[in-house]
Amino acid sequence: MMCTQTINPWVINQFFQELIFAIVFAASIVMEAFTFLSAFLSAYKLFCLYEAQGYISFKDCLKFWARKYLRLAPMYYLIFFCGWAIFPHLGAGPIWFEAGLMYDECKDWWWAQLLMIGNIVPYFQAPNYGCFFWGWTVTTDLQLSLLTPLFVVIYKKREWAGNLFSALAIAICMIFVYRTCIVWGLRTGPFAEENWYLFAYLFQKPFMKIHSMAIGVVAAHVYMKILDFRRIPDE
Repeated sequence: MMCTQTINPWVINQFFQELIFAIVFAASIVMEAFTFLSAFLSAYKLFCLYEAQGYISFKDCLKFWARKYLRLAPMYYLIFFCGWAIFPHLGAGPIWFEAGLMYDECKDWWWAQLLMIGNIVPYFQAPNYGCFFWGWTVTTDLQLSLLTPLFVVIYKKREWAGNLFSALAIAICMIFVYRTCIVWGLRTGPFAEENWYLFAYLFQKPFMKIHSMAIGVVAAHVYMKILDFRRIPDE
């Protein structure tokens, strides 16, 4: 918001005095909730599939990933190409050139967006610059879904192993988050001066969201246990 097409960015300071701005300020945690819910729903579907047929094959995983991709890719590609080709021409003015900065590097990195790895390649991406930087929410969700079947299979093979694997994943991810915050001097809140690297090294990287995904899988497993407890046995 502080980097968008605002002729006098200092006028944004008045927003900080309004209660409604707390929603904007807290928006940085929305992706954590989104990752949790996505993992919960995906894991629940895979748990049900495992219980229905007694196993999850690699073919089942391919179908799961393909359905996920086909749900996300059409709209993702449409927005990307329309934004790259049309958006810079929708306005004019002394600061409108900044709008084009969001797609300025697409001539070099368009292929990364097509492969759904635009949040990793190039590794460093400054906010409001680069190539379709704000598509990271979709690509991160798709990348994390590659791990969901692994968590589910481990849980169904051995519950204690699933709990241990999830705990280790959460702990290791949190160590990486802590190290990133220390190395780059990140502070609480996206608008701190030190947080120029917050987006590039923390927000958009899938391995910094594994803890949210793992918690979602654990929640799905607990929900399945509750359903089993409530199920009326056949007489």
